[in-house]
Amino acid sequence: MLCWLLLIPITTCSWISELKLPRKLLEYTIRNDAELKRHCQKGDCPLDAATLSNGRCWGYEANCSYEMSYSAEMGVPKCKSNHSR
Repeated sequence: MLCWLLLIPITTCSWISELKLPRKLLEYTIRNDAELKRHCQKGDCPLDAATLSNGRCWGYEANCSYEMSYSAEMGVPKCKSNHSR
């Protein structure tokens, strides 16, 4: 009796891997994008609820203080504005 075994590689891909972002940037991207955040709230996400609601922002948003910005978390000094010339 001759038997054949057919192996078919199966690749699974999630929307998280399709973003191709480091975890830290993934956190900021998901938190500040309504559609991605909805995916996470459905349970299809590596980030927990506390991370999604910690208030961190990129820094360009109108309601984002420097203290809550990505730059502050990464230790980038705040620029001093000098508008008087």
